[in-house]
Amino acid sequence: MEASHVNCSAARYVQAAIWGAALLLGAAGCGGGQQSTVALVPAVGTVTIDGAPLPEAVVQFIPAGETRGQGGSGLTNAEGAYKAATPFGEPGLPTGEYKVVISKRALPTGTGAAAAAGPDAEVLAPAYSDMAKTTLKARVPAGGEATNDFALRAVKKPPKG
Repeated sequence: MEASHVNCSAARYVQAAIWGAALLLGAAGCGGGQQSTVALVPAVGTVTIDGAPLPEAVVQFIPAGETRGQGGSGLTNAEGAYKAATPFGEPGLPTGEYKVVISKRALPTGTGAAAAAGPDAEVLAPAYSDMAKTTLKARVPAGGEATNDFALRAVKKPPKG
């Protein structure tokens, strides 16, 4: 049982590292002009948890079904708002359907739920943060702007005793 926990934990670290690298590469590629081969639609929204803004969370859009392109991601600000960009750093996403993964990592200096989870631990439920278990979906329609808001609920841990 411990081996599967280690494998699961290692897989999450690898997943977080991949998305972190994608964000860095996207930011580095901002000055090179459009590199996407499909039209992009501005994609924005807000992420809340129990009604409060969720800052510093990574919102990942993974293409589903016939959706073209490589998807993208965005980082929420203090108000929980995000703007999605492609892995190339271009603002927007291709039209289509997406599976959405939202991740919030605890920092060693975190407080509240983040500190209780331990350093560099995922603080959101797997239904939001695990690529294989997420229940979140988004749609980016052609034209205009796509707004996808996500109202998450914190996982309540049972009291010890």
